[in-house]
Amino acid sequence: MDKFILEAWDKHNHKLKNYFMETPHDEHDSYLALLRKTIEIIFPEDEERGRLDFGLDHGRITQIDNGDYQGTLVFVVPSRAYQPGATEHWYTSVGYGSCSGCDTLKDIVECNYGKLPTKTEAEAYWTLCLHMIQKMKRMEEALG
Repeated sequence: MDKFILEAWDKHNHKLKNYFMETPHDEHDSYLALLRKTIEIIFPEDEERGRLDFGLDHGRITQIDNGDYQGTLVFVVPSRAYQPGATEHWYTSVGYGSCSGCDTLKDIVECNYGKLPTKTEAEAYWTLCLHMIQKMKRMEEALG
């Protein structure tokens, strides 16, 4: 994991756990919603980012899904830089399935829409977000 992402995670991840404890399941019922909220919380707009070019832009995440009932979601996250170039984008991924037995998010949400998560469910959301953040890599310029 990039040291700047790790520093942001270490500094703010407790806020993410609190968010999950206080927010009903239906507020974060997709992987995209989870990633958006994670980036919004761990990269607050009012903080300096150093090498990350103004932090990551949770509002402009692109989701790629070439699966059907199961597959892998790929997320491309731009920095907040003005007209970010290739190296000012990050990517991560998460696998998904068609039922609660093979999909982590569906297993957490199950039939709890509108309800607050239990402590175990909030920790499961937090862990899922950690895994997406741990996989984040900065894009590299194409050689050529």
